[in-house]
Amino acid sequence: MTLLAIAFEAGVVIASAFVAAALAYLIFRKREITVWAYLAAFIPRAIVIIVSLTGASNLGAFAWLSHTAGIFIYPMLLALGNILLIEVALAKRVKRESSLPLEVRHAVKIERFLGRLQDRRLLPKAAEVKEVYLACVLAGVINLAFVFSAGLL
Repeated sequence: MTLLAIAFEAGVVIASAFVAAALAYLIFRKREITVWAYLAAFIPRAIVIIVSLTGASNLGAFAWLSHTAGIFIYPMLLALGNILLIEVALAKRVKRESSLPLEVRHAVKIERFLGRLQDRRLLPKAAEVKEVYLACVLAGVINLAFVFSAGLL
């Protein structure tokens, strides 16, 4: 694969991510949902690239499966990530750690660290799971349209 082909493929995926993020913001009016939609646009092509790095050839059928079935599968994974961020938000509410078991105290400390990363805007904040799923499905459809129209499938 030439450098020009890699740059073209990356440009198509980045353009689809920006369009998906813009549409998600217009629909949901939440910055957190925009971040999830932006991330969701990269996942189907990233999976294909990771498999191609293993030396696999003739990835056309795999790419087609990753982009079509992935429209519903990858948003579930991102929604699970959002649920973990909701748990991080709940860990901020724990006041007295001394009464908790040691393992739970460690988990609370990790979740508070992740909460500080969210406060510094290094991680997206939690949003409604349904909205995250819908925005990610929208991003998957937009990514499929961009990749198909560019001839990458």
